[in-house]
Amino acid sequence: MAFDGLGPIMFKGGVSSVVTSLGANDPELGTRVTSGGNEYAFVYNTGLAVGQNQICVIQSGSSGYSVTGSSVVGVDPCFGVAKNAAIANGSYGWVMTRGFSKVEVASAAVSGMMLAAGTDGQATDPLAAASTAPTGFVFARATEQTGACGAAMCYVNCF
Repeated sequence: MAFDGLGPIMFKGGVSSVVTSLGANDPELGTRVTSGGNEYAFVYNTGLAVGQNQICVIQSGSSGYSVTGSSVVGVDPCFGVAKNAAIANGSYGWVMTRGFSKVEVASAAVSGMMLAAGTDGQATDPLAAASTAPTGFVFARATEQTGACGAAMCYVNCF
């Protein structure tokens, strides 16, 4: 049975909700909850629109919980995965920081493959460019095989 943590009361659709402005019942930035056994953080998208779910976001640097869907491969660690809903630019939403989720990959993935943040939110193989050391911050491990540019079920563990 999945565990739902004791956190803030979830109004307006829970971890699937996305809003363009904060209301009285919306959580504060950085609020963390556990839902369905997965951990989530409430963030604000300041950069590239997270135009679909299942892509990773990085911290934008604007504030502690501001994110963007773009990335410099091998430089930026993944902050979380937009698991349940796309988060438009200038909107607030939930990203999963730990648990199981489908993750969009830049190329075919095999079970057990480590994944790092790639460009435009897609995950990439950090060992593709180097045979001895990863060229990025590993945030997930694929638990299934996919075709090229598909979404692979992964175990995600961000910060």
